[in-house]
Amino acid sequence: MYLYPKLINSLMSNKNYLECDLEVKDKDGIHVRPAEVIISIAHLVDNHMFISSPHRKDVRPNEICDMLSLEACQNTRIHVKIEEGPHAQECLELLTKAIQDPKLTDHYHLYIQRAEEIVSNYSNNT
Repeated sequence: MYLYPKLINSLMSNKNYLECDLEVKDKDGIHVRPAEVIISIAHLVDNHMFISSPHRKDVRPNEICDMLSLEACQNTRIHVKIEEGPHAQECLELLTKAIQDPKLTDHYHLYIQRAEEIVSNYSNNT
């Protein structure tokens, strides 16, 4: 049981990450719609993203339940780590805009659409 966290830490230490701290601006915090946005953006980097809050550390945004476990309400500071790779910078920029959008709940579909556009543009260029 104790080997699993050590394995994850040793694997993570050999990689380079883009990291930043963000403050959740949406008045309702990270709930279902913002979680959907974060999960969609995480797909840009094949889920090589980790988000931490004061309540949970290194959560992979794979499912809505994972994101809700952060318990990130308005003004909560979260820490984001994204493994360097093809879409890492675009992913971080889009995630920063989304998390800092005070009307993320209302605009969530625009961020999901933008994430899909980035993936589509990459697929068309390869």
